[in-house]
Formats: sequence, structure tokens, C-alpha cells
Amino acid sequence: MTDTLRLPLTLIPHSMWEVNVRTALPESWDEIRHTVYRAGRCEACGDGNGGRAWQAHEYWGFDGNRQVLTHIANLCDVCHSATHLGRTRRFSGSDQAAKEALQHLAAVNGWSLQQAAEYARRELALTAQRSKQPFRLDLSLLQREYGVPVPPELGGPRRGQLRRLLGAA
Repeated sequence: MTDTLRLPLTLIPHSMWEVNVRTALPESWDEIRHTVYRAGRCEACGDGNGGRAWQAHEYWGFDGNRQVLTHIANLCDVCHSATHLGRTRRFSGSDQAAKEALQHLAAVNGWSLQQAAEYARRELALTAQRSKQPFRLDLSLLQREYGVPVPPELGGPRRGQLRRLLGAA
């Protein structure tokens, strides 16, 4: 996941929105996510599924112009909403949902609400900078950790975009 945070934000450059393992390899996604769910606990807050739904969450690193898949974590739905703070606010249309997600982010990381807000502002600024350049998708982790081959060409509605993004990854 990350070396210092139990629950880091996942903010994706605009050019990579909705480009992920599920959209790139839909035929493999269910098997991958069910493998991740076997952890039986949320990797961020430690919840043992006390009525919360599991979400397989992709963590990404950035190396030059590559967006690199670094880990797929089992997160509870509350942690998943918090890590996607921008998406949570955009899709809920609710400042309250965003505030609750920020509060959860603070609690899991042992921060004050002010510290969480400062962290979110820094990450948003970094993502705005990243959004100025194109990225290629690197899914090589799937072969190493899950034995899922990453074909040079991928099918589905995003085929042309994915082929361009995968490049020589």
C-alpha cells in the first residue's frame, strides 16, 4: 500500500479516470477482486466486515509518464469512499458525504481534521500537476501477483484508448 499512511488518498490524473484493472481486463476482474476479498479484513481500518461491503481498491504509483499498479487492497466501503475523496464528493453531490469521508480519512490515519484537509489539498495540487501530462498504464503487477497475463491489445469499449495507454508498459 504505502509506507507511511494506513489510508492514502487515491487521486488519479484526469486522462486516467475510469482506466483501471476492471475496465482494462473485465474478464479477469471478478477473479482478482474475490482473491483480494479473502483477506477478510479492511487493510486500512481493520474492520472485519461488520456490515460493510468489501471493495477491491487499486493503489497506483507514478514513474515518469507511467501510472503503475502497485497493490490491490481489500477495503471496506467506508475506507474506499474516503480514499476516493474527490470522486465521493463529485458523485454524491454532497458536502456532507465529503466531510464524512475526510473525517474517516483523519481517524484511520490518526490525524486531526485540519491535518487531513491539508494532506488532501497537497494531493489535489499534485494531481492537478499530473493531469497536465499523458500517462501509460503499467499493469505488470497482475502477472507477478495474480498470474494474470496482460495482453498487448485489450478488448472492450475502451480498446483504442487502452492500447494507447498501455504503450510499451
